[in-house]
Amino acid sequence: MLNKEQTQKIHSELKALIIKLQAFNVKASFISDTTTKLVSSKEKVFLRIITDEIFVHENNYISIQPFVLKHQTDKLFYILCSKLKVNTTVFARKCLVKSVSKEDAKIFLEKYHLLGNCSSAYQLGLYNSSTLVALATFSKGRKMDRLQEDKRSFELLRFCCLGGTTVTGGLSRLIKHFVLLKNPGDIMTYADKQFGEGKSFLNLGFKLLNQTEGITFYVHTKTLVSITDKAFQELSFQEQLHYNAYKTIGNHKLVLSL
Repeated sequence: MLNKEQTQKIHSELKALIIKLQAFNVKASFISDTTTKLVSSKEKVFLRIITDEIFVHENNYISIQPFVLKHQTDKLFYILCSKLKVNTTVFARKCLVKSVSKEDAKIFLEKYHLLGNCSSAYQLGLYNSSTLVALATFSKGRKMDRLQEDKRSFELLRFCCLGGTTVTGGLSRLIKHFVLLKNPGDIMTYADKQFGEGKSFLNLGFKLLNQTEGITFYVHTKTLVSITDKAFQELSFQEQLHYNAYKTIGNHKLVLSL
């Protein structure tokens, strides 16, 4: 349970976020100390702060850890704008598909994807004029027992859009372009449970393969750099004192068979 001081801090941070959302005529009301209802003219979303490891997914709920609210406010703001359907809309069919350099992909992901950048083999972007509005990154192909000998499985590692922008058909177009380039046997990806059931992937034909358990990771109190549990265990006791532990909810593992 949260103590009084922790509750006050969360409410203070939530109010700052709500002020930004009010520019889009979003109305907010506190349901409890950790749950806030946000309503736009098009959608209703419940933002829930996770304060323990107990989690039950419900429709229209976004559940996030306290450090995300505190230290990744801009990214959370963009996520909420998307969920509340107050974004500017760009149509993927009017965009140009191009390869994106690793450096440009890193900058884009660090700014707009909640998990930031990760190593990838292929980066594809949608450009509206000269502006990168959507990005998908993929792994190298991997041999899988479920596929024919000459086929490979690729992982969709990251997908995100420019902050404040919804690219209608963006994910579908980038995947279709990647299929033409690499002719994969299938494409696998993970959908974070804290943001729903992976509906956008299911709508594209992905099927649920299984579900993964949450993992523990650690965030440095000053730099906000996150590290794995293995890396944390290798630190000295004094170094460990500068980190806070968090646990993810887990993921839906999804596969698109081709």
